[in-house]
Amino acid sequence: MEQWLTDLLAQYPDDGNWAKRRRMIILARWPDGAVRAAEQDARNGKPEALNLYDAEVAAIKSAIAKI
Repeated sequence: MEQWLTDLLAQYPDDGNWAKRRRMIILARWPDGAVRAAEQDARNGKPEALNLYDAEVAAIKSAIAKI
């Protein structure tokens, strides 16, 4: 597990609401403006940031299992 994810998991401890915890961690790592910028870059032919977003969201989802 990468250090940024370990740090965010520690910052947002498990309160039993896995969906809320996922949303909070995703927003902490990728604020709405950053996601919009990544989407715009992808539309302009530069998909790297959007690919990174997708990979990091997948890592967050795999680290916080549904109950």
